[in-house]
Amino acid sequence: MVKISFSAYNEGRLYAIASLIPRTSSLARCLDIGCGEGMIAEVIKRKGYLYYGLDLSKEILRRARCSLSNNNIFLQADANYLPFKKCCFDLVIALEIIEHIDNPCKLLKEVNSILINGGYLIISNTE
Repeated sequence: MVKISFSAYNEGRLYAIASLIPRTSSLARCLDIGCGEGMIAEVIKRKGYLYYGLDLSKEILRRARCSLSNNNIFLQADANYLPFKKCCFDLVIALEIIEHIDNPCKLLKEVNSILINGGYLIISNTE
């Protein structure tokens, strides 16, 4: 049996997700719903995006703010009620949260409203 460490698993996951994120030359915006400690923030910034992390937990957001650069924006909010104007994000990422949302269809409608035309949505789940 081969054991894979948690950090190796996360690095592989990050690499796979990073390969899906298109590069941008403009200051495009990315929203990371359920950002946790902002594990993917630096990857997103290297691709040219302004990073916005959203999570329900104040404590997790506090840790994210402490461990990452100041150029990130972290917001405490419920993913079921996204506090953004229409068409304001070029990319939305929702990693391993969809299975924790009470009404995934409502979330997808919310995401659709905040994505620009031609914007990208990346979703993953734990299964």
